[in-house]
Amino acid sequence: MRYKYKIVIGMLISFCLGAFSEWLGTENGWWVYHLYENTQVKFPPWVPVAWAIAYRIIFELEENWFSRLPALKKILAISLAAFLLPPLGEIIAMHLGTWRYTFEPQFLMMPLQAVILIALVHLLCNYLVKLSTQGKTNT
Repeated sequence: MRYKYKIVIGMLISFCLGAFSEWLGTENGWWVYHLYENTQVKFPPWVPVAWAIAYRIIFELEENWFSRLPALKKILAISLAAFLLPPLGEIIAMHLGTWRYTFEPQFLMMPLQAVILIALVHLLCNYLVKLSTQGKTNT
């Protein structure tokens, strides 16, 4: 039960933080979704869902692959996953023509600032879930 609770809470937090991040980024012109450039809605409705799914993937890695690692190695493994997996998904989506970043310098179509901020948001979601589930029983 606790496992499912963590997934649901984390996906909700990630969905909300992702929606806020997308609104902030598109509103300030930091990136542009090609199909939504001249519309009132600035980003596709599936994008916050993608943030929630990304949380789920990182959570599953932590629980199923990294859980037996010593604390420091576990933190490093989760951080590495957060810094590699979401940007990889973004690079694929950008190559498919979904959006583009509007500021430089870029490496593989992404500014370094974006890679860092995306990873930090995912790590923040993970931390908030740990805080919200602290002290809960394993029923």
